[in-house]
Amino acid sequence: MNETHLHQVYQYALLLAAEEDWDRRELGPIHLLKFAYLADLAYAKHNRGETFTGVNWTFHNFGPWSVEAHNAIEAAGDAIGAEKRDIPSD
Repeated sequence: MNETHLHQVYQYALLLAAEEDWDRRELGPIHLLKFAYLADLAYAKHNRGETFTGVNWTFHNFGPWSVEAHNAIEAAGDAIGAEKRDIPSD
C-alpha cells in the first residue's frame, strides 16, 4: 500500500468537501474509502491494472473495504487539520 497516495486521496476529498457549505458537509469513513476505491479504479484503467494507492481491496455487502485503508483515515485528516466528529451508534 502506498500510504502517501492514499492520504492524498483522502485529503483531497476532505478539502473539496470543506469548500462547499462547510457547516453542513461531512464525509465519513465509508465515503472516504469509496473515494479511494474509485480513484484506484480510474487510475487502473489507464495504467495496466496498477492502482494509485496499492490497497488490496476486498468486497462486502456495502462495497470495497480494506482494514489498512480504514486505519489510515485518521492520520490523513490530522495532517491537514480536519475536524473529527464521533457520533455514537447503537
